[in-house]
Amino acid sequence: MHLLVTFQSQTVLLRQRTPIQHQRYFYLVLGEYIMLRSSGPPAKPDIKRVIDEILKEDAKYDQSENRSAHRENLVRFVGIEFRQAENSQSSSDNEDSEDETESPSGFSRNVSATGIGLITEFEINDKSVAVLSIERLGTDSKPITILSECRWCRPYGNNWFLSGWQFLSLKR
Repeated sequence: MHLLVTFQSQTVLLRQRTPIQHQRYFYLVLGEYIMLRSSGPPAKPDIKRVIDEILKEDAKYDQSENRSAHRENLVRFVGIEFRQAENSQSSSDNEDSEDETESPSGFSRNVSATGIGLITEFEINDKSVAVLSIERLGTDSKPITILSECRWCRPYGNNWFLSGWQFLSLKR
């Protein structure tokens, strides 16, 4: 279900929600819009220009990725538990000190029903299989755990890496 809403010359497309969710999201969007419009001075033109450039770069980068499904932006902490000891730096640690070190982790960049993009501080080998634990926002909620395969990984900025993961199966 899609709903197109126009408010003060701003058009918002609400997607894949039930009518009740649309109503809640509509109020949320309007509330954020009103809050943003009334919370401070308008954006400075030079800052708006460079932010628009960054967003265009991001969109261009997304277009270069070969995806089978549209992804939505999602920033969440993601734990990574590798199934094979073949992965680069995360498996190069001494096994005796494995209990003393933190598990590898990263942050999600975007997500779809078929996969997720991650940002990590370490390189991940293609075809690595891991259980990804995606944090939820509710304090009583357990992370969502999904067995996944790394399809690609490439450098991203200084000492960071982007990786694309395909979901294999939900872990319970």
